[in-house]
Amino acid sequence: QVTIQFSYNYISIQSHQLIIKNVFKLKLEFKLKIAHLKSNVLQITKIQKRVIINSKIVISYM
Repeated sequence: QVTIQFSYNYISIQSHQLIIKNVFKLKLEFKLKIAHLKSNVLQITKIQKRVIINSKIVISYM
């Protein structure tokens, strides 16, 4: 299980999927088989839970 935290200016969440647009503006380093990058859009599936704290979003993956 992996947890990351970042501001969500470019983020949308739809049914256990995290979609980050303009990904070239983000500095994220992780190794997830459930993530894929396509034309500056990072899409992460199988999100276990999400919490929004102080304008930041905290994501936990299975």
